[in-house]
Amino acid sequence: MIRSFLKMGMAAAVLLAVSCKDTVTFPDTPSPALPAVADAAADYLWIGPEYKLTVKANLSDGEKLSSVRLINREWGIDKLIELDADRYTVDETFDVTKDHNQTEHLLQLVVRNGAGGIRKVSVAVNDLTSENRIPGYEADELPPSVVITKPTVTRFYGLDGVPIEIELEAKITENVELTSIYARVWGETATGDPVDFETTITPSTDEEKLAYDYSGKFTIPAEKPGEYQYLVRADDSSGNKTVLGGNLVVGMMDRLYLSDAKNEAEVTGQGFDAYADNSAWGMGTLLPMRRIGTNLFRIENFYYRNEADDNIRFVAFMGSDRPFGASRRINYTLTGANTLACNRQNGGTLVGGLDAEPYKLPVSQKGYYNVTVNMTTREVTAEYVVDPTNPDFANADKFPGYSVDAPWAYMPFVAGGAVEGTAGWSEVDNNTSLVREEEHPFIYSGDFRTAGGVNISLRAPRAALTGDRANYGWFRLPSARTNIRDVYGDLSSGLGPVGVASGGTNYGIVLTGKTDWHASYDLITYRLRLVKK
Repeated sequence: MIRSFLKMGMAAAVLLAVSCKDTVTFPDTPSPALPAVADAAADYLWIGPEYKLTVKANLSDGEKLSSVRLINREWGIDKLIELDADRYTVDETFDVTKDHNQTEHLLQLVVRNGAGGIRKVSVAVNDLTSENRIPGYEADELPPSVVITKPTVTRFYGLDGVPIEIELEAKITENVELTSIYARVWGETATGDPVDFETTITPSTDEEKLAYDYSGKFTIPAEKPGEYQYLVRADDSSGNKTVLGGNLVVGMMDRLYLSDAKNEAEVTGQGFDAYADNSAWGMGTLLPMRRIGTNLFRIENFYYRNEADDNIRFVAFMGSDRPFGASRRINYTLTGANTLACNRQNGGTLVGGLDAEPYKLPVSQKGYYNVTVNMTTREVTAEYVVDPTNPDFANADKFPGYSVDAPWAYMPFVAGGAVEGTAGWSEVDNNTSLVREEEHPFIYSGDFRTAGGVNISLRAPRAALTGDRANYGWFRLPSARTNIRDVYGDLSSGLGPVGVASGGTNYGIVLTGKTDWHASYDLITYRLRLVKK
């Protein structure tokens, strides 16, 4: 099918400012004659492993032809042929790619003559690729096989300052002929800096054209959090191709925790609520920080003692990694590759490669702080909470007889004998208790020994349990165990105010075995911190 478009030339008429009685006259200028196009055809052919486009057309003009231009955008064809003749036969062949999805193509011819005439003709391409032009040719319809064997690790913490070397390996096979192999690693850092590495290989031997083991190394800058991609592409002589790849993540954390363990013994000896299938951590030295943005984490009302043995570190995790695993396994240390702390010389900056000596928060006084960590810039800010409080203090069921001006002196364990120094389900004389710290007025702390039992709770002191509040002031599991979750949705545990004994789940925590513990309990956050002595 041929569509013709006539471009009519016309002399420009200058319109002068005249009155409505004036007459405007246009000069009589004839349009230039147009070149003629006949027998135009374009065929899309499959010849052996190659695909071709053939174009034929007969051109003529009474003056002289000056040029013909052949255009097809999909295949990148744009060829200009200069002419100086009254007749010309177009007979051109172009190498083109295989159509993996059937497409209707048009080829455009733009023919010009010496008089300025232009004829544009669009020729529908005749698709003849259903059969190969070489008799007996067996088509290579299968693309190359690509199996990527490396990288096996695609998430990198990148906290130690060492550049990250990405090994990209692939086994590539082909049943006819590999023509090229292309590999690339690219992306940008979280701060917008581009990273782009690429290489192209042309197999040269007969063996390489059938099987090629690609291996390359690319280096991503150290301490540059970001998200990257990698790919391997293989092309064969029939136009088939295979592309495989994946994602790489450097320093973009999914979870961040604040650790205040004074040493490794407090890491391995932190509290664990041992209750069958609902066993959970959350009563120890590791606090989850809520993710509030990309690589940005925050914890509110963290109490900082500002004492000589304070040891504050931040433990990061990516993907499915967790701080705790099955069978009470602890998956981190205070000096691990995923652990950071504030620089001792520049407290607001996080550093890795830690030693065993204490690290501090960048503050100079005790108190509650809202701590924010930017894992992209490796910066820490700690905002002092001027007037910490807890709205539950006004609830007489939860805090009978308590006020900030007249706080409880202690909080007894009520454990039915599961804690040595307790008996039954009420406070007894010389009951094992947590005692209020004068220097840290919302913190109650002390030592105790478990006697191999279960159901351990805290309670308001019996002096506060008078009148209609006699059965109140219990601190137990605040809800069903399966519903006690941290900010990342993982099972957690702890004690909270529930009012009457039957509040919450009517049950306390479980600490098995005869073990010596040191405990502290924070009335602002209800944090129960347990470590073995």
